Amino acid sequence: TEIGFEWNPSYSVGDEKHFARIVSALKAYEEEHADLLLPRSFRVPSRPPYPAALAGVDLDRAVYDLSFYRTFLAGRPERQSVLRELGFCWGRLQPEFNLVIEAFIVYKELNGDLLVPSTYIVPRDDERWPDSTRGMPLGRRVRQIRRRNDYLGNDPARWRSLDELGFCWEPKRTKRSVVARAFRRYE
Repeated sequence: TEIGFEWNPSYSVGDEKHFARIVSALKAYEEEHADLLLPRSFRVPSRPPYPAALAGVDLDRAVYDLSFYRTFLAGRPERQSVLRELGFCWGRLQPEFNLVIEAFIVYKELNGDLLVPSTYIVPRDDERWPDSTRGMPLGRRVRQIRRRNDYLGNDPARWRSLDELGFCWEPKRTKRSVVARAFRRYE
């Protein structure tokens, strides 16, 4: 698959061996980086201490997918406890739209608007951002929303959420009006 990992339908909640590999990969990452804030698209390296069976797997997408939760964690508090003890970032285990909204709120608080540069990536080491949004390519998310209505679908509540936040649907027009207001102010 595109994440380099095939969810095998034969995996069940009793598949301790596969869950143990995932935990091993997470522990290796935590030992190497002192946290479990996996960067987006983090591929498991093919070197120790990472498990060889997961080499090349997009670990971020594998563990922050709801199918991971359903397959390996739902109804298994002992497994959830293992991840909690490791410092697993539970906030990322939610629909991407919610994470984008969280990032927009912080961006607006810090910058006063939602004129997000197309290349903007949420800083990984800035405590002002929620852990679950760090490393997010926010500028790309903005482009995807503007061009293809990604994350919105036919859900009017999502469209309203963006409008209420002050999402900039037409940045060129907005930038021209901001510049025009600035010229008038300083004439």
